[in-house]
Amino acid sequence: MTGNFYVVGVGPGDPELLTVKAIRILKQCQTIIVPKGHEDGNSTALNIVEQSLSTVDKEVIEIYFPMQKVRMGIPPAPEVAAAWREAAEIIIDRLRQGRDVAFPTLGDPSIYSTGFYTCQTLLELDSCAKTIIVPGVSSISACASAA
Repeated sequence: MTGNFYVVGVGPGDPELLTVKAIRILKQCQTIIVPKGHEDGNSTALNIVEQSLSTVDKEVIEIYFPMQKVRMGIPPAPEVAAAWREAAEIIIDRLRQGRDVAFPTLGDPSIYSTGFYTCQTLLELDSCAKTIIVPGVSSISACASAA
């Protein structure tokens, strides 16, 4: 594998809270995998990204991730695990083509993020995949700042 997989925190909704690093990574990646919470809906993370940079020259792949509770020690619902696996397989394909792939996710990826679960699934399928977590402003931090 020659490409890199980036899970990129895009903050709590305000595009001005995207980090300089997040914008740089998103600009350099040829493929962006974006989560959406409803099959016929749009990706909130993509909406935030598109307010800060153009995605016209990028491959943008939207994947529906069912929004269901995931509990430690209990296997996720089959449809949730299937979405993680679908995303991971698409990512592996692009990485093997030498493409860098970004997965923008709301807030910070380390706080209950679909991107983090996708990263974990990716590493289960291919432990050699190079993954990088790019922190973002969490809603917790944004709320504290606003208060």
